[in-house]
Amino acid sequence: MKYINNNIISFILIAALAVSCVDDYGYRIQMEKPQDVAASEYLNQFDLLKSYINRSGTPFQLAAGMPASEFVKKDVAFSTLLTNFDAVDLNGSYNPLNTLKVDGTYDFNGMHTAANVAAEAGVVLYGGVLCSEQGQRTAYYNKLIEPIDIPVETETGTIINFEDDNLGATYPMTNGGKNAVVTDPDGESGKVLQIVHANQSFPKFHVKLKEGLVLGDYTGVTMDMRLNAGQYGVGLRVVINGTTFEFGRNAADYGFSGGQNTWKRGGIYVKFVKEGTYTASGGKVPAGTIEIPNTMKDLTEVKEFSLGSASGDWDAYIDNLTFTWEVKPQHIEKTPEEKAEIFTKEMEKWIGGMVYAGVNELNSVKAWNIISNPLDKTVNENTFKWSEYLGDEGYARTAIKIARDTVKNVGVKLELFVSQTLNQYDEMSSSADKLIALVNAWEGDNISKIDGYNILLSSVYSKDANFQKGNETMISELFEKLSKTGKLVRVSNLSMMVEDTNGNYIATNKMSEEDKAAAISYMAFIMQEYRKHIPLDKQFGISISSMTETSTGYKLTPWTSNYNRSVMYEGIIKGLISK
Repeated sequence: MKYINNNIISFILIAALAVSCVDDYGYRIQMEKPQDVAASEYLNQFDLLKSYINRSGTPFQLAAGMPASEFVKKDVAFSTLLTNFDAVDLNGSYNPLNTLKVDGTYDFNGMHTAANVAAEAGVVLYGGVLCSEQGQRTAYYNKLIEPIDIPVETETGTIINFEDDNLGATYPMTNGGKNAVVTDPDGESGKVLQIVHANQSFPKFHVKLKEGLVLGDYTGVTMDMRLNAGQYGVGLRVVINGTTFEFGRNAADYGFSGGQNTWKRGGIYVKFVKEGTYTASGGKVPAGTIEIPNTMKDLTEVKEFSLGSASGDWDAYIDNLTFTWEVKPQHIEKTPEEKAEIFTKEMEKWIGGMVYAGVNELNSVKAWNIISNPLDKTVNENTFKWSEYLGDEGYARTAIKIARDTVKNVGVKLELFVSQTLNQYDEMSSSADKLIALVNAWEGDNISKIDGYNILLSSVYSKDANFQKGNETMISELFEKLSKTGKLVRVSNLSMMVEDTNGNYIATNKMSEEDKAAAISYMAFIMQEYRKHIPLDKQFGISISSMTETSTGYKLTPWTSNYNRSVMYEGIIKGLISK
């Protein structure tokens, strides 16, 4: 095991005191080194981070978070990661929004490239999030299950024409007179019915209504007519089963004139409404309209139907008596089963694509956050609750099955984690209880399996002693509870900030040496508590949130922006060395 010198702060102070002496000649010899040089020399005496890991009996791996775009560049960040860490964590690099292509499919090339780079470099790659309520294509998903609204439409059917009749065939008349099926004199429409100088008489037809409809569903009737005589008289009439209806119009009102002898297709139109539509309130039925009596509204067939001109000399050809009805507006909701099928397929597109993109002949991506932040209550435009459509347990079980089925034929055994982001202001112990209860429920089918817990830990050292004592207690309780689950436990996105006694974060360039010393001690405490409480064979590892810090940032990291070691480098080493 490597030996670590006393705290870096003490080292720097001793170096400063050593140069304060003045010789007998009043001559000062300048021996003092700049503080940053002394600190750098002190930190450079340490070995590579991963060399401090005791790997006996544990799968523990030290990882660092790095955006995939930076990882694949293979520059100084890449080389620093390879020499100091076992794994790279791409958590957050890919989600359904940032991989979406214009055609609505996903671009998995980034994930595939990162997996290949990691395999070639011999470093383990953690794949990231597969199922979450956040970062989703919510507007698109909601559109997939929009109800289908069918507006009111007028349809036609139940047409009476004479194409199947023999020439010379006749129909009975309401008041005597002659008619016969003849060839259209204009040669336009095959066979038609000729009315020969009828006197207040109309042909009678038997009408079988459309199956499922009754007369009250119909909105009217149209008729083609070629008029020779009879445009006036006492007007047009409709007769239904012996009851005559006047509707205030004659043939002339529809544009017909005697001797015209020209077809007007659909030239006669009579509108049907329900009884009382106008008369119930004392109104007058408009011209061209009849109210269908309640005694007739449920008829499925009309034994005798007539439409014609009540003239003393109605002479005309008629054709195509067409009955119309309205299709009522429909609001068709998709069933719960249909919605579940839709969203299962959407899960398959994303989860299956991501997992398969991580397959590599040398070393496939095995560790994934199958369910991310299930305790998160955030709701925004990119929030989508899979559980509403696949069930509280069903959505997780579906995600697990899709992930495992994707690689079951390529010999890859996945390690699936439920991940949860926690910070020092969360009730960590309570969150652990909730998380464990969720996993137990998901695994209640005795088929689905979660391999472990991944805690994304944003830690804060508080300069308020009481708060800090509480912080440390929460960390210990968190690991104690997770240790009893019998599952792998991983800490990722581990970061460290410092807050003053008023709860305000202190920028790294404003921190005193004492602040930094306290922060690195707290980092060591967290890592040691993890190694202390989590059983050796369940210690999957720790992942640092980022490798380098910025002068205006708040997080202490192992390296400066120029990749010089910082004080946190020592804190991580202390954390890796068990007490």
